[in-house]
Amino acid sequence: MSLYSDNEPYPIDEVIQVLEQRLVAIQCEIDNFTKMTAGLRKNEQLETSFYTTKKHLEMMRKRKQELGD
Repeated sequence: MSLYSDNEPYPIDEVIQVLEQRLVAIQCEIDNFTKMTAGLRKNEQLETSFYTTKKHLEMMRKRKQELGD
């Protein structure tokens, strides 16, 4: 599911919730990968996804504040 694939607006609270859940899921994947490789390797794709999602979450929180919710 992509929040950005159509032109319909989503309630900002729901967008924030989905992004928070996505961050938790990505962090779990990163932790599992780290355990599997004994911390010797990093998964750049997962880390990039984590930081991109985190940036989107921060933008949505900032936007929510601007709207006064």
